[in-house]
Amino acid sequence: MVICASCKRSKEKEARFILDNFATLEFIIFEQPGKSLLLPDIKLVNIQDTLGTVIGKNPRRYEYLLKNRINVDSFLKVLTDTTKAKAVNSSFLNNNEFQGYFYSTFYDDEGNQGSFREEELMKIGSKFFLAEKMGHQFRTRICVGINGLDEVEYPYKDYTLLEALVYEALFERLTQENAEEPTLLQNLDAYSSKAISSLDETVMDSLDFVRASAFDAMENDDDLKTHLLGYIALKVVD
Repeated sequence: MVICASCKRSKEKEARFILDNFATLEFIIFEQPGKSLLLPDIKLVNIQDTLGTVIGKNPRRYEYLLKNRINVDSFLKVLTDTTKAKAVNSSFLNNNEFQGYFYSTFYDDEGNQGSFREEELMKIGSKFFLAEKMGHQFRTRICVGINGLDEVEYPYKDYTLLEALVYEALFERLTQENAEEPTLLQNLDAYSSKAISSLDETVMDSLDFVRASAFDAMENDDDLKTHLLGYIALKVVD
C-alpha cells in the first residue's frame, strides 16, 4: 500500500513567505538551586493570512519541524545576547532545507508528491513509543524528543514529512478532552511488560532489550496502524 503524504495545494501556487513572521524565538528562565538558566523555545505565531490559516488548521506538524529540524543547540553560544540568538533563529527558518520541509506540508508540485509505503509509516510510528528505565523501574510513554527515530536508516529517503504527520496524529489523539486512554497505549504497556518478564541473565542490557521489543511490537500493532491510516486519510488533504 502506498500513502501519498503531501497536502492538497491550491490551484494558484502561493508565493514564498517570510517564515520569521510565523515562528518566534522566546526565552524561558529555568530556575535551579543557586542559579537560573535561560533556555530557547521556538513557538508558532497565530497570524490570520493565507499561510497562517493553513498553519492554524494543523499546527502540530509545523511545531514538529520547529522542534526537530532547527538546531536549538546553536543558540547556546549566543544565548545571552537575545538579538544574536534571534538572528540565528531567522537564518535557520529561512534556509532552503528548512523552507523545503515547511512548504512540503501544505503544497507540492503536481507529480512530485511524497509517497510512503505502509511499512514505512509503521516503522516511523513505532519509534515514538519509548520504554525508559528509572532505577529498577521501567515505564513507557510517547516521546517526540528522545525516541527511536535516530535508529531509522535514511539511505535514500527523507522521512521528515512523515514524522511530522505521525507526530500530529498521535498527539492530537492524546490531547482530546474527556477521551478514554487509547488502546494503543495499553498495548504498549502490555508489550513492555512481556519483554520485562522475559529478562534473564543472558540479556546484557535490559533497557535496550525492552526498548527494542516495544519498538518491534508497536511496528506491527493493529490499533496503531488503524489510527495512523485513518488520521492521515482524513487530515493529509486538509
